[in-house]
Amino acid sequence: MNQPDQIVKKAMAALEREPAVNLHDSEIHLQFDDGTMTVSGEVPDVRAKKRALICIASLPEVSGILDRLHIRPAESLGDDAIRAHLLARMSEESSLHGLDISVEVQDGIITLDGSVPSLSHKRLAGVLAWWTRGRRDVINGLEVSPAQEDHAEEIAEAVRLVLEKDPFIDASRIRVGARHSTVSLAGHVANATERDMAEDDAWYTFGVDDVINHLHVL
Repeated sequence: MNQPDQIVKKAMAALEREPAVNLHDSEIHLQFDDGTMTVSGEVPDVRAKKRALICIASLPEVSGILDRLHIRPAESLGDDAIRAHLLARMSEESSLHGLDISVEVQDGIITLDGSVPSLSHKRLAGVLAWWTRGRRDVINGLEVSPAQEDHAEEIAEAVRLVLEKDPFIDASRIRVGARHSTVSLAGHVANATERDMAEDDAWYTFGVDDVINHLHVL
């Protein structure tokens, strides 16, 4: 077995040990070349995608990741329908009116381009894209102009706002903290579904690199 194959085997073994990644319910393909791991396939949710990428990035042999890992949508929609759903949702957000945001959808993957005046606008547009029916992934290429420095308090506040906008979550019972780009959730939720949805919302927020979920089910 050559070295790239050994590193791929090591990465797959690490994924098997990651609780958020169920390889029996996922289709993950790895290819290693000159320090870069290409990760492709499909997983059931954003947590599995993000945890898989974190797990692979932690390997000392991996210096870069080419992310082609997508999320299995709850329903299958055509690209035009996905784009229409997102544009309709964005039209309901007054803070996004008049902004230079272009939306492209190819094979269920939403790409946002253009320029927005703040990280808050970039994050809101990104979360709305993640909430769109039928999407398989979101690439948030929005430029913030003028450039704005990010920090943990800004990220935590963004996640709080996302949770408040989610009609399926009682955000009043959830506390959000952040250290660097790691978000922590604490408090109580009504059921396991709400617990998972709150964590997903945190993952959807641009700038979040890890989520620690301490939410308890009442």
